[in-house]
Amino acid sequence: MKVLLQYDNFIRDYRGLLLLKALLDEMGHKVWLRATWNKPLKFAELIDIDVLVVGQIAENATFRAGEFAKMNNVRLVINSTENVTVPEKFELFITYNTTQLNDEIIDFQTIATKDLYQYIVEHPKIKTENKGKYKYLGFPRLDLTLTKSLRSIEHNIFRKKYKLPEGGRVFLFISSFLLEGAFKGVPQKDLDKWNYSEFITRTDELLQLTTQILKRLVNETFKEGDVLLIKKHPWDCSDYFDITFNSFNCKVLSNADYILSCITNSDFILHTYSTAAIEAWILGKATISINSEKYKDSYLLNHMVNELTISSYEELDRLIKNYPETNPSVASLDIFNPHLDGLATFRLASEIHNLKPHPDKRVFNYRLRSKWKARFKYWLYDKGFMKFEMDKVQRNTKSYDFYQWENERSSVNKIYTPYFREYARKILSKKLL
Repeated sequence: MKVLLQYDNFIRDYRGLLLLKALLDEMGHKVWLRATWNKPLKFAELIDIDVLVVGQIAENATFRAGEFAKMNNVRLVINSTENVTVPEKFELFITYNTTQLNDEIIDFQTIATKDLYQYIVEHPKIKTENKGKYKYLGFPRLDLTLTKSLRSIEHNIFRKKYKLPEGGRVFLFISSFLLEGAFKGVPQKDLDKWNYSEFITRTDELLQLTTQILKRLVNETFKEGDVLLIKKHPWDCSDYFDITFNSFNCKVLSNADYILSCITNSDFILHTYSTAAIEAWILGKATISINSEKYKDSYLLNHMVNELTISSYEELDRLIKNYPETNPSVASLDIFNPHLDGLATFRLASEIHNLKPHPDKRVFNYRLRSKWKARFKYWLYDKGFMKFEMDKVQRNTKSYDFYQWENERSSVNKIYTPYFREYARKILSKKLL
């Protein structure tokens, strides 16, 4: 079959989908990866796809993928890279266009956590005959972390890039702050759904608290050789951290850096409520959440119930000096059991492999000359011979970063593809479909 894998966030999603592509390639399918902003549905028509794999499509901005699949009888698979939130917001994972239920348009959707799956099983509005479309397969996003041969691919590259010292401790702050440019162009319908006004108020207050704590950490706790790495949220287009932490023992990382190599090179992981902490728990890293007393209990995501949380520098300093031998947050990984085996992507690939093209699928007709001209242009982008360039007036917007990240695609492909091909061959030789 012809399969198109669509991604929204290059930094978070691309490598995992590249692994999925390697498995599907090895199974005999033709597979392409395309960004949501890069006219993927036009490309889907161009290659006459049978299966469209997308991330979560609750947002108004991305529901078009679901409508496209429904109108053209293309198989639709949802592979969400987010599966944790407060239980009151689980509805986000099973809806598209912010309100309509996924089960009417999907062929199947992969589910990562036990509590979300149970929520779906008990949901009164999901048709009984459609509940089997939700597959409890595990969390493909975590497979690179769980598989030793894959999680080390960029470890040394990252270390050399930032000249990390051999002695001293490495503290990593993973920011969840969405600052300047992150929400530009987002429809009001989405902002209302996310309670944007409350979000901004909470963000401003927590940002000030976090800044005070991190500055005191560097000035009062650090010993010789210690360094603070700051990983901005991929959608944070501001220079807030660059200006605020302009210090020799602070390094603000590139937005394009993959979070896994940041974590593997760090000793302490500080965050607010980042889902990247899950990868840190898997790797046995010490993790600490920063949150204010005001919001400590009101934003308890379902992966955060066991996390050690502080609201002041004094609490942080004491915890660093007396960190428990076992990170209590490891208990939170239970929501992903029994699928923390590094094979969730394989299970997803197997489910896609077992699909058949829809008997009434629309056939898209293009003139042969136009078709091959367009394909050649995409090939040039894939190989890095053509670059995406945005006008400078669009700098400091999420859209600008999307285009810039795309220039990293060819180098990521070059680094990861040999490892992923070898991994796919080994897995498929052991798991007969």
